[in-house]
Amino acid sequence: PSPEEIVHFDSQSVEGRTLLATLMLSEDVLEVNVNSEGRMARLRARLAELLPGLPEPATLEWEPLEAALEKGLAAREAGNALAPETLPEEVRGEIERDFKDNYYRKLLDEPVPMLGGRTPRECASGDPEARAELVRWLKHLENSELRGAARTGETPYALDWMWEALGLVEESA
Repeated sequence: PSPEEIVHFDSQSVEGRTLLATLMLSEDVLEVNVNSEGRMARLRARLAELLPGLPEPATLEWEPLEAALEKGLAAREAGNALAPETLPEEVRGEIERDFKDNYYRKLLDEPVPMLGGRTPRECASGDPEARAELVRWLKHLENSELRGAARTGETPYALDWMWEALGLVEESA
């Protein structure tokens, strides 16, 4: 779709501000992209207000962060003059780190399904069982980053700052 055909819901995106959702309408298909189940629920509720009688979605697909990044890089490689290989390695790395920094910082305050719909900050200040779930989730994120780096041959994204931000440095070992 052309830029004119893309509707940004409650967002400003190109300037680097938060993009809450992207809606693309073509013929009789509405494609919605969000980065969390919580945002999807809020968007669906808002759409139901605006469009009474809106049917349930025919399909729901969730895509992990790594897959979305790879898809975005592949799209740029296919037709963008600023494809990753044309950028200096340090610039590309900085862009990817900034993207992940922003993504993970926002995630600290988003409900996470693996945490029973609680935010990481809620789990950090919660009971010992919630903290244990949070530790497992953080280790899952670290392992995902390690697997992604192993596939690409790049340095894995360091999540040490998240352990610190959540007061879990001692549990990170």
